[in-house]
Amino acid sequence: MNPIQELRNVATRRTFLGATAGAALGSTALSALLGPRQLAFASSATAGLPSSAASPTGGLSSLPHFAPKAKRVLCLFQSEGFSHVDLFDNKPPLQEHQGKDLPPSIKGTQRVTGMTSGQAHFPVIAPMWSGRRCGGHGTWISDLLPHIQT
Repeated sequence: MNPIQELRNVATRRTFLGATAGAALGSTALSALLGPRQLAFASSATAGLPSSAASPTGGLSSLPHFAPKAKRVLCLFQSEGFSHVDLFDNKPPLQEHQGKDLPPSIKGTQRVTGMTSGQAHFPVIAPMWSGRRCGGHGTWISDLLPHIQT
């Protein structure tokens, strides 16, 4: 294949933004979070400290400056759950259009998701739970959160 064509296939706008702009934005955010003092320490920490400065656990002897208390770390990844739109947003038009096909003005010409590529009809689905207005501001809250509604 032509090397220029290969480069065009690989160097898309999405890959450029993901690789360069994403890294630049991440490093900018990190520097804002750490501040100048921590950045100076981090750069000096990686600048070839003598082995005597390292602790037996492999870190620096001056870190952490407090006794660690955690014995284990639990990492939760919750890929499903209720959306804030379902919990805090009343949608009366969805009740009116329940069961009807999604209008072409909303769907457009693209498929909605990869899972619906073979789907012939796209019905409008109203929320399965009702809700009510709560508090002084009248914020709509789903009945799934009864303790927050009070």
